Amino acid sequence: MVKKLRKIEKFKKIPIIAVTAYAMKGDKERIIEAGFTDYISKPINIQDFIKKIQLYLN
Repeated sequence: MVKKLRKIEKFKKIPIIAVTAYAMKGDKERIIEAGFTDYISKPINIQDFIKKIQLYLN
């Protein structure tokens, strides 16, 4: 689904961040390969979440 969005010009550079439950080894690579910009795993640390979101808003 994300790869389809990435084919649309206006969505190519928009950050898309996956939120996953208890990330497993290799999840980050699979998520990035699927077209996401980044990912956040649960349980979410609020401070880390805010920093990551701010990174993509700047």
